[in-house]
Amino acid sequence: MRQQSLLKAFILISLTTVPLGGIHAEESIFTLPEGEYSATANPFDCSNVTLTPDSAWKGCNIGPVGQTNRFAIVTEQPGCLRITDAFIPGDTFKVTKVENGNTLTTVPFAGRPLPSPGDAINQICQNSWQNSTYHGLEAGLVAGNHTIDITLTQLAVSAISTGYCVRFDTETPACRPLNDNLVSMPSTIVTNTGANREDVYFPNGTVAAENVAPGVIVVLPAQ
Repeated sequence: MRQQSLLKAFILISLTTVPLGGIHAEESIFTLPEGEYSATANPFDCSNVTLTPDSAWKGCNIGPVGQTNRFAIVTEQPGCLRITDAFIPGDTFKVTKVENGNTLTTVPFAGRPLPSPGDAINQICQNSWQNSTYHGLEAGLVAGNHTIDITLTQLAVSAISTGYCVRFDTETPACRPLNDNLVSMPSTIVTNTGANREDVYFPNGTVAAENVAPGVIVVLPAQ
């Protein structure tokens, strides 16, 4: 009962109930109990946030479709940006590196277990991250300063908003590059439209094809 109460303290469910193929799905966002927000900040408002490396999952609210949250990341080491939908399978997001315009779109994705505190927010995020019914992605960033936009592109139900989780972990080597020319879903035809030879990656970060020449079309097999 204590664990159930803890989860209820952090998650507000049944804001809106809508039909989905005969099943009623509930819009859900991150929230704290009434009276626990500070006078100056909502901890789940991610409109302009500095994402601290190696600080586990951050829960964010977003909506309606088209809304963008902006994150600043300053890291002295390469690492991996990770994002996962947190509530209703089918919500999708676009991730853009503002400095060069490179983008990725979330796909159904089951990530590996990651170090996370045992609080309710991290439990929810980690469970979603490891569940392939939710959309997510991971993308490598080099050491330096980065500006990352996360845009809600689709809501699975007729809701106003949703929640997702994001984190940045320093890792060497970093995971797949954040570059839309080099990444694709399995069983998809992609072209290296860049100016240099590059590797092509599966969504889980493993290499699908190495040293692909500019202009070459690659058919990725099912993984």
